[in-house]
Amino acid sequence: MRPQPWQLNQFPYWMGPRGNQFYTDTYQVSLGFNGKLGLGDWTWDAYGSTGQTDITSDYFGYLNQLAYQTLIEQPNYGAGYSANNGLIGRLATCTSDLNPFVNTPVSQDCLSIVDAQLKTTTQVQQRIVELNFQGAGFRMPGGESRFAFGADYRDDSINYRPDEGMEATNIVSNAIGIFGAQPVSGSENVKEEYGEADLPFLANLPGVKKLVANVGFRHSEYNTGSVDTWKALLDWQVNDFVTFRGGPQRANRAPNVAELFTPSTVLVTLWPSGDPCSVNNVVPWGNTAGNPNQNKVISLCNQLSGAAPNLTAPVSPTYAGLGFYFPLALDQQVGNPSLKSERGTTWTVGTVLKAPFDSPAISSLTATIDYYSIKIGGAITPLTRQIVYSQCLNSNGISNPTYDFNNAYCQLIRRNTTGATDTVIGKFTNIGYVKTSGIDVTLDWHAMFRDMGIGLPGILSANLAVSELRNFIVQVANGDTPVDYKGSTGFDINTGVQFKWKSTLTVGYAAGPASVNLRWRHLPGVENAARVLSPTAQVADTAAYDEIDLFGSYHISDAISLRAGIENLTDKTPPVVGVTSTNTQAGTTDPSGVYDVIGRRFFIGVQGKF
Repeated sequence: MRPQPWQLNQFPYWMGPRGNQFYTDTYQVSLGFNGKLGLGDWTWDAYGSTGQTDITSDYFGYLNQLAYQTLIEQPNYGAGYSANNGLIGRLATCTSDLNPFVNTPVSQDCLSIVDAQLKTTTQVQQRIVELNFQGAGFRMPGGESRFAFGADYRDDSINYRPDEGMEATNIVSNAIGIFGAQPVSGSENVKEEYGEADLPFLANLPGVKKLVANVGFRHSEYNTGSVDTWKALLDWQVNDFVTFRGGPQRANRAPNVAELFTPSTVLVTLWPSGDPCSVNNVVPWGNTAGNPNQNKVISLCNQLSGAAPNLTAPVSPTYAGLGFYFPLALDQQVGNPSLKSERGTTWTVGTVLKAPFDSPAISSLTATIDYYSIKIGGAITPLTRQIVYSQCLNSNGISNPTYDFNNAYCQLIRRNTTGATDTVIGKFTNIGYVKTSGIDVTLDWHAMFRDMGIGLPGILSANLAVSELRNFIVQVANGDTPVDYKGSTGFDINTGVQFKWKSTLTVGYAAGPASVNLRWRHLPGVENAARVLSPTAQVADTAAYDEIDLFGSYHISDAISLRAGIENLTDKTPPVVGVTSTNTQAGTTDPSGVYDVIGRRFFIGVQGKF
């Protein structure tokens, strides 16, 4: 009987748990000078810094695919295998075996053969030079104006080298269980000039204790292009207890080194629509009954799968894909050297309120209330499967009205000849815009126990921060219908979950050189982004989440201090995102990192000044 091909789908528990060890070496050399210009109180300062961080990461618990296949194909699944050849220095033996059908211990010499022994290196360098001048200007009705101006130069570079066993270009062998990566090397530099002024218009008048404008301008010349930023803020102190503040700001952010030069890297991304080429999707523009363009979608999906007219088309009105709705994807994220800077306009208005009481128990009470409105045009974000498919399949009616396979977004899609989804090339790009607004409120208080009539030493403190989100609107491309992701799992993993509101409460106690704090972070429940795109989608909400941290410090002397703490004190399990009524396995912990997926952990540290 001829041997038949077979497949092995089994986790190698005998390799032990998978993990990483990171070794980081960092140095930074800084040098600064300052002095007086001899013009009134004008001063100058110059600063220079150079630094480098080297990170080595060792991966353990991963199998070398070729070595494993070679060994398991030997008689008795490798038991007694020997590959000793002194002429080329090869000395390898396997005492036990790698029999996948029995659960027996594996000897160390066998493990040494199949261990991938992966190692990656990352080197990050930065150089900075600054020159600043500051001093008094002319007299104004509210006092003396102040000015500052200067220039700086900054250079950032990165060099990443993956292990040969995990390189995407390795066609001989690879490490099982880890995505391929590519080496990357790139740099970015910028020259900047800036000017800033504090202009006190009024002071010591009824209803105006102080009225000061803060204006500034900065020009940045990157090696990728030039950008300008400015601000015009007003600070109106009514009296000792009430202050109003706010104004417009314009910011331009140039793409960073990672956005420009990231090599093709496989990442988990949110795919709230599910696969629109299958019937298990939740959007009206996919392979969905009732979509007037369903046949055009099916035809284009077959072209994406490589089906020619003379081949069997895998996608049909009943094509089920995975067989269930699945809201996650694996995208190949890649940098884009052609990126342009993103432009942000911010309006803020707020107030600072201080308690008008003489009692030391409550005199320190302070409240801040700030409203913000931000619009970022040409926002930089990696293309995700959600963006690419929605544009390719003409979700907005204008991105691909002829359902053309040669559409730029369609060319980023990779599907298997079986019809199954594979990946997309998620290059960083400038999208239409992101617009958001909200209100931030903080309450801060501290008092000594004796001031509260309690016979205990030390100080009790409390800080409460509450944020309310008014909207988080994203337009993927010009002409698209803007979508508000407020109260949902969000647009993508970079912008993260968009909670309607969230809060953090920190309570602390300090006595002498010691302090201890308890922090409670509350995140309310949110609906899945799939329901933002299609309100009838049968995807469960993500539950509310609470995390408590305990941390403290002790100052042994002015030069030495200790710190320690417990993060996620109650070992809270993160909520599951994307669960459906038909498939609870479709859910996952949020890949944007909002929730703690590690669990309870401890830290301790020592800080010294020399």
